[in-house]
Parts: sequence; C-alpha cells; structure tokens
Amino acid sequence: MRGAVRDGYIRKTPCADIQLPEVGKTTVRLLTPAQVLALADVMPARYALLVLLGAGAGLRQGEAFGLALDRIDLDKDMITVDQQVIVVDRHPVLALPKTSSSLRDVPMPRFVRRAVWAHADELGLADDAVLCRTPRGTLLRRDYYNRNLWKPAIAVDLYGHLVPEASSRARDALDKAFGA
Repeated sequence: MRGAVRDGYIRKTPCADIQLPEVGKTTVRLLTPAQVLALADVMPARYALLVLLGAGAGLRQGEAFGLALDRIDLDKDMITVDQQVIVVDRHPVLALPKTSSSLRDVPMPRFVRRAVWAHADELGLADDAVLCRTPRGTLLRRDYYNRNLWKPAIAVDLYGHLVPEASSRARDALDKAFGA
C-alpha cells in the first residue's frame, strides 16, 4: 500500500495503525529414514518419488512437480532447480521459481538417484520428461495432490508419532557426515 501511495495510485494508505496478529512458532520435526520410506510406500506408486525428492533433495512441492529428467546431472549427482509447477487460470503450467534465489543446484543422494531412474524406467519416460504427472499425462496441481494423495497417505499414521529423538539422530548423522 505504501508503494501505491508513493506511485500516486492512492493518496493515503488504509493500512496505517493496523495491528498484525502474532504468528505462532512452527515446530519442525524431521522424519527418520524409515518414516520417509514408509510414507513413500503408502503413496500411489507413480507419486512415491515425490516423497523422496522432498526428503532427500529438499525440493519444495512445486519444484518436485516440475522436475524433468534433463534437469538431472548424472556425472555430478546434482539436480538443477529452475522450474516449478504453478496454476494459471486453474491449469498447471511450468514456470520459473518465484525468486532468483530459488534457482539453484542441489545434491542428489544415491537413493534418490536410484529412485528417479527406477521411476523413469517404469514409466518409460523421455529424456526431457517431467517425472511425476497424472495418469492422463497432465502436470500435478498442488490442491489435487494434497487433498487426494498426500493427506490420505499421512492419515495412514505410519509416521505420525514422531519420536523426539528423531531430530537429534538426524543432527548427529549430519554432524558425522560433515565432520569429516
């Protein structure tokens, strides 16, 4: 609104003296490797890879939905994140990430690499194909995925009771891996 005032679109901001609500702290709980694999197992087979891309490579949902085989460098085991799926006029389309800082290369662990190629072989994907599409070949919509695939998978409750020591185990494993 200040920008609209500055640019002369409005004379005065209606947002002056508005008290914003306090945002509660979000607790992040890490899944154990067994919990990640259990979640991938309860997902429909064509979407199990999305769980591994999130847990193993840290891809956001839209980034995982838009990942194509030609964005994977096998020589370096790296994933180039330079596109995502967004919804335009209720249709999913490939687009650049929102910010330039979201354009990045991320390391691809071997278990993710194996899952990617098993998935690509199973579906007979072309070299430049987006990895996870609907059975009709369309790009995934976040609302459909969350409502019809993700929420039913987490309702299975295979990993819903996250043990408190999971975070410390993950931290210890990272310390050990990066300590050397």
